[in-house]
Amino acid sequence: MIEGWLAGHGMETACACLLADTEVTLDSLNLLARTVEQPALDAVVRWIASCCSVRSLAEQIQDCSMRISIDFDSRHGQTEFRVRLPIAETNPEAVVR
Repeated sequence: MIEGWLAGHGMETACACLLADTEVTLDSLNLLARTVEQPALDAVVRWIASCCSVRSLAEQIQDCSMRISIDFDSRHGQTEFRVRLPIAETNPEAVVR
């Protein structure tokens, strides 16, 4: 769906896979298209896709770090509880406003 929307707006479809697993909706993309002029729209959508990708990677790194820490602690008898701090929420629709 997102790939079709991008193609329908004359944009690169390479970032469709980055947006597919996010909360970005066709409604938010339509609002963005009404708000941003066509020459800049492709760059804005690619920027949003990049931000979503970076956030996803940061979450994966955080999860892996936590698993490594738990594994290390269990092997070395540590009982200290580690608090998992959430990554700051990123609302893709906030970019549109």
